[in-house]
Amino acid sequence: MVDIVVEVTTIDSVLESLGVKDVNSLVVKVDVEGFGLRVLRGAMRVIERFRPFILFEVHRTFDEEDEIYALRMLKDLDYGFVVVEPRSKRNFIIYAYPREKGCLCCERV
Repeated sequence: MVDIVVEVTTIDSVLESLGVKDVNSLVVKVDVEGFGLRVLRGAMRVIERFRPFILFEVHRTFDEEDEIYALRMLKDLDYGFVVVEPRSKRNFIIYAYPREKGCLCCERV
């Protein structure tokens, strides 16, 4: 087995380094094979400030890193959810939207 070292950063620090001050519509896609909770924790300033729409693949691990905690965190920030692809009880993709912006896939045209 070979160890691979990967440099990581947070979404918060990336947008800060780019000098992003205002975004009307931001979409964040999170598919990081079980590390989604960490990713969203590293995007809290962006989530609170810009209120992005989020596509999130949930991997249930049933431990302290369980990505279901990310959904609870978003719910506490007044996000709603739609399951867009149920794969199994342990794996599914959700669309999270800030309630004040509404669910884009649920609106009538």
